[in-house]
Formats: sequence, structure tokens, C-alpha cells
Amino acid sequence: MAVTRHEMPDCLPFASEELVLGRVLGNTTGSNKGQVYEVWTTNPEHSAAMEGIKRNQNEFASHHHSVCPNLHMSYIDWLSTLSCGSVKDYIKKGVVVLRAVVIHEKHKVDVVGYISGDGKGAHLHLNHFVVMPQHRGLGVGRLLFDAFLKFFGTSREIKLEVYLGNEAAFATYSRWGFQSVKATKRLTHMKLGKGIRGAKLDKDIVQRVTDANHLLDAVKLLAAHTCGLHCAVRSLVRQLTQLSSEADGMISDRFVGCWSIEDCRGSWGKAHVGPLNVGWMQPVNADLTMRELRIHGVGTERKPFRLNAAHEATVVEQDDRKITWELKAGGRVTWTLEDRNNLVPDMECQFALPYLNHPRYLHAIHHLIDKLSVARRELKGILRKNNLQAQITFSLKARTDALTSILDALDKQLSNLHTQYQRKRKAELVLD
Repeated sequence: MAVTRHEMPDCLPFASEELVLGRVLGNTTGSNKGQVYEVWTTNPEHSAAMEGIKRNQNEFASHHHSVCPNLHMSYIDWLSTLSCGSVKDYIKKGVVVLRAVVIHEKHKVDVVGYISGDGKGAHLHLNHFVVMPQHRGLGVGRLLFDAFLKFFGTSREIKLEVYLGNEAAFATYSRWGFQSVKATKRLTHMKLGKGIRGAKLDKDIVQRVTDANHLLDAVKLLAAHTCGLHCAVRSLVRQLTQLSSEADGMISDRFVGCWSIEDCRGSWGKAHVGPLNVGWMQPVNADLTMRELRIHGVGTERKPFRLNAAHEATVVEQDDRKITWELKAGGRVTWTLEDRNNLVPDMECQFALPYLNHPRYLHAIHHLIDKLSVARRELKGILRKNNLQAQITFSLKARTDALTSILDALDKQLSNLHTQYQRKRKAELVLD
């Protein structure tokens, strides 16, 4: 099923994650505008974030191996001692991981540092704090720590440990107000008193981040709509190719509508089926990508209804409101109808599609063109709501540029399909 899955650019916000703080860092003199660095919460199901944090952990262990030679520990020993790895499990157990990111060309995102902590007890414990070497000296560490303070507040003490030899870390924490409270042969225990704050996060900054998150929520929603539309357009192209190659092509509109999908583990997600039985499947699990959806076949024993080109599933049971699919990989899933979305009448209709100039083709194309227009209006609405204060807090332009690029590509595909239909229609009129 890999060919039918689609992911959005890395720069688009991940489900249930929030921007904590953002700041322009680096050389901002003259015409140089610096670089926007953002700090985000981390969802354990966000695989790209997990990979980025893993790279940072490798650097974390490597740094300790380099600056703490007197402890006579190997790089592998440090990975174990610092509890590197299994980030997903730690987050699920309540550890908070805030990661710093920058967005590069082609909308790629790099995790350039992270800070993690546990706030379950009477005090906060700062676990890991790392910035990748090429981003040190710019203020990324201060940004991460300010984000940590903003996220947890300042009503509790913060405790941490610094290993013998890590002088740069000790100096930084001391500069930020931490005090040594105990020392052993291997490490120094430090704490920051409650209510102490190294950098003032005034109400304007807090409000700016709140405004940014409102815009980012709108971007998340639009990204989901855009990904679904992308899957539907790809599905339509494949469906038209399939139907034009079949002499007895047949379509049943019994599948059109929004369906809830359940497998043996419970709710999997939803299926959105439009005209010509094309659309997309949207999983509940945020780390699973949306999938193309196209249903073809005529419902006979020889040509049963099937899902996608690889025959991922075949209909084995159906009635007016429920469909059971037998999965090619084994097992069954059940679709339950939620809404027809006013696309078809209650009574099922079957119709033959022998040629590409059938009016139903045009209906399917216009249906997706309408969805594309809605997406463009949503994008314009986001841009109208943006303001200077929010813009310097996070990289809105990178996100809107990514969405614009995708919508432009879909517009081109749908225009090409519409042109093909018109040519077929003109050819038919000439023959008549």
C-alpha cells in the first residue's frame, strides 16, 4: 500500500503539537534578517521528530565522551548512562520533550536541539539539554530554556546534574542562576529557585505565541484538507486510466459518502468517497499517512468491488449502511456510513462508463475543483489573519508557500483532466 500513501512537507505542523516559543537568532544586522528558530512540543507518534531527536542524542553522548575523559566511559557507555534512546517511551511516561527546529529550503525541517524534563514531583527535573554544534553561540540554548520555563512555569525549583568535565554546561547554568548544592566524584547537583527567571517573557510575547498557535491550528486543518485532496486527485487519475481500459466499465454510487472504518483493534479512521468512487482514507493515528482511495469492479463474482490497484481489499458483505472488506494482507475491516454529503440520492444507481467523455467524468472533476477552491479560500483567510507580530514568532511563510505549491500542482492536474475531457467531447461531436 506504500504507493497509495501520501505525506505532507515536514514544515507543516504535526497533530497535537504546539509552538512554545519562537525567536529570530543569528546575525540580524544590515540586510541580514537572521533565522527563525522555533520550539515545539513533541508528539511521540511524530516519526520525523523522533529521528531528529535521536541525532541530537547521539551528539549529546558524543559531547560528554569528548569533554569528560576522566570518567573513562566509552561513547556507548554514555548513551546508556544518559538514558538516550526510547524517546517515544519516555514521552508516553510523562517526560516532556521540547525541540528546537529551523526550516530550510524546500520546506525541510531540522531538529537543532532539544530540552527535556519531568514535572511530576514537587520540583522540576531537567533531564537533557543539547544544541547541535553548528547552531551553538546563536542563542538557541537560551531559547530552549526560556521555552522550558514558559511551558512549566516558575512556581517550582528546577534541579539538574552536570558531569565532571562538562565545564561549558556548568558555566551556562551558573550564568542562568543555578547554584551548586552537592558534588560527587562524577557530577555536580544544581538547582534554580522557584520564581527565578533568566529572561522576562512579557505578556506581548505570550500573546504573540497564542496568536501564532491559532494560525498554526488553521494551517494544520488546511494541511489535512490539502492532503486529502491530493489523494483524491491522484485517485481520480488512476481511476480514469482504469475505466478507460475496461470495455464493460461500471460504477456504483453506493460507496459515495463519509464512512467510519473499524478493524480488529477498533476505530481506524474514516473513508471519504466522492464521485466515480475516488477519495481518500484518513487514519485516526496521527503518524499514519493519508491514503488514496478508489473503488472499482462491477460487484459480480468475476469482477467484485475492490479497493485500489493492488487489490488491497475486496467487498465480501454489504448492505445499505455497512460494508465489510476482506484485506489482501489478512483480516477484515468494516465501513459504516455516516453521511452521503448530498452527493447521491438514497437509492443506489449504477451506470456504465465506456468512454472518457461521459458526463460523470466532468462531474467528478468539478467536484474536486470545488474542493480546491475551498482550500484556496482557507489559505487566503490564513494570510489575511497573519500580522507582523505573529510572523516574527514563527515561519508562517514557509508553511503557506508549501501549501500554495501543492495546491498549484493539483490545479494543474485537474486542468489537464478537464482539457482531456473537452477534447474527447469535441471529438464525439465531430463524429456525430
